[in-house]
Amino acid sequence: MQLAIFMEIREFVREYLRDSKLMHLATSVNDRPWLCHVWFAYDKDLSLYFISRDSRRHSKEILAQSRVAGGMVNHPLKGFGQKVRGLSFEGWAEELCGEKEISAAFGVYSKRWLKAKDHYRIKELVSGESHGRIFRILPERYVLFDEINFPEQPRQELTIKR
Repeated sequence: MQLAIFMEIREFVREYLRDSKLMHLATSVNDRPWLCHVWFAYDKDLSLYFISRDSRRHSKEILAQSRVAGGMVNHPLKGFGQKVRGLSFEGWAEELCGEKEISAAFGVYSKRWLKAKDHYRIKELVSGESHGRIFRILPERYVLFDEINFPEQPRQELTIKR
């Protein structure tokens, strides 16, 4: 892929992440898929972060099987036939541990979701006293489906080398 096109798609992905609020997250263990919805944040490398209770099914499944997929839809849907934009991804998820990783991830998350600081404390997240856990998703591929900006070829892929 030409560098200019790669950078253009990367910026569209970044813009889409910025404008999205809720992530659909799919996990699967023992051929039993699961889909949930979580508030998320992202960093400059397009890694994704979310906080979830340790008792949630998706939290447990990530510990058993780190491969995940997901997506976001961020524009008002009016009806069938409307031009659409959507973002999907596939990659790996992990629960973060250690003060340095958790502090950095919580910094990214709480910058986007200011009220997170009312619900979580770094010390409790690090010690495990909190029921909340911080997860990072490292997408290996984003797929932008964008009939508005790419009407001739709406499916655009962005592979991320890690």
